Amino acid sequence: MLQDVKTVNKHTNLSFSGNLSDEQAKTILKEISGMLSWGLNSFEFDFSRVDHIDNAWFGTLLWIKKMSEQNGGKLKLVGIHGQVKEKFDLTNMNSVLEIQ
Repeated sequence: MLQDVKTVNKHTNLSFSGNLSDEQAKTILKEISGMLSWGLNSFEFDFSRVDHIDNAWFGTLLWIKKMSEQNGGKLKLVGIHGQVKEKFDLTNMNSVLEIQ
């Protein structure tokens, strides 16, 4: 679930918690599309309080990364841990996305 959104200049921090479902991935995709149309182009997703992430999120994150970069920004993920980190490692997404 999306917990908090903070924007400074063109950089937006989004904090998530709990279990991230396929439906939430679709919602975030729409939200980020809107933010990109407003000129926001850099996003940091804080997953430090996330316990589970559904597979649909991988496609969503790749799309956000691509669109951010096309608009001169970037996507960064922070706080990935536990089972979520294992899932990123197993799918090799850790080599495609910027993770700190």
